[in-house]
Amino acid sequence: VDEEKDWDDLSGLDLNGTIPVVIAGFPGEEITSAFAAEGSRNPWTSIRERIPLLEARGAAAIVVVFASGSLSEWSRQVSVFAGERLTVGTGSPRSMFPDAKVPLIFLESGILRKLFSNQGYDPVSGEGTYSTFPLEDASLSVTMAIDREGVDAPNVVGLVEGTDPVLKEEYIVLGAHLDHVGVRNGEVYNGADDNASGSVGVLEVAEAVAMAPPKRSVIFVCFAGEERGLLGSGHFVEDPPVPLERITAMVNIEMIGRWSHRPEGTIFAIIGDNDTGMLRNTLTGVNEAGFGYELEAPEQFYGGSDHSAFHRVGIPNITIAGSPPYGTHEDYHGPGDDAEKIDIAAARKAAALIYELVVSLANREE
Repeated sequence: VDEEKDWDDLSGLDLNGTIPVVIAGFPGEEITSAFAAEGSRNPWTSIRERIPLLEARGAAAIVVVFASGSLSEWSRQVSVFAGERLTVGTGSPRSMFPDAKVPLIFLESGILRKLFSNQGYDPVSGEGTYSTFPLEDASLSVTMAIDREGVDAPNVVGLVEGTDPVLKEEYIVLGAHLDHVGVRNGEVYNGADDNASGSVGVLEVAEAVAMAPPKRSVIFVCFAGEERGLLGSGHFVEDPPVPLERITAMVNIEMIGRWSHRPEGTIFAIIGDNDTGMLRNTLTGVNEAGFGYELEAPEQFYGGSDHSAFHRVGIPNITIAGSPPYGTHEDYHGPGDDAEKIDIAAARKAAALIYELVVSLANREE
């Protein structure tokens, strides 16, 4: 549907309570030329763009048909969609289409030919005249089963209480994820940089802060499940140990152990600041006072790590990383991310910067 082009494929159709069958891609040359996009992303070939349109017109569920070229890869599609999904507590497993409000059903060619057997269009070969039409005398019954298995993946949380009788009721959070991607094809992916380096940074800073506590309290967290969808940090903000409104900033550490791919004198920061620029100003001041890094801190906000969970609930957040935005060296998410490749001296300097940042945030007056 495109009002500017005066085009409505759904004109005259009552979709309320029905299950529309959507064919991915373009159905014919007469439409391809009219809706061709200059870039690689074309909203008219995107299933995600069509879902809310069909939902708004009353669809009870949506059946998705892959273009004929994709049907030969059905086994790969099954492995992608049928893989395990992790969730926290009793919530529903994460969907690959989390914004969808109705069930999505993906069908392979054998079922499709039966569904369209008495129609004038073959959705597998693309033969026949394309049009939007109701499927006459066709029905579809779907049964879904979910197998649930519980696993324990705890966050590790510690607290250093602040020294100021008033400000100690406010909190700075310092975190890093302790998980990596596990075992693949029989190889152990150790994740020494991603993110054992960040987890070690949290422990080192925690030890130093405990020796001389600042005015505000500091919560130290090693999050579980970051690589599986920010599960640990998401749970932290959904069921926080302290009221969220008392958390004034969150500092996240991602991959500070590998510097062979970039100058040791640079560091990358992702900043989700408040209106005063508190985090950017504090980081800049700390760096200029004692470290002299060349800071790469773009105005654009990047998600993808545990700071994102805090960003969603409006808590100012910053990630310190050794490379933009997280890790671009050759062993990123690979089996070669091992401890012997860690640059200990560079990681120590980065941890020292993070310590000064946390203490400055915890001691600030405003």
